[in-house]
Amino acid sequence: MGEVSPEALRLIEVTHASLDAAIEVMLVGNRLGDIGHAVSSVAEAAGLSVVDGCNFRMKSRKKEEKPWDVSEPLPFGPPLL
Repeated sequence: MGEVSPEALRLIEVTHASLDAAIEVMLVGNRLGDIGHAVSSVAEAAGLSVVDGCNFRMKSRKKEEKPWDVSEPLPFGPPLL
């Protein structure tokens, strides 16, 4: 399998810590932004960063409907958990 570089091992450890932080805030009533904040906080405390944004678009049900862009605010507020 080969050896894992120290940089890769550190990235794996910070990723696991970020996942643990995200799981801790996955509570009913919290928002998806709470999860993102938890992940970002752990990564940034370790001197890393999280890729910002998402480029996927959900498909519309009807051709004439514009696909929802995740960078646009939802008309009813952020999703709740």
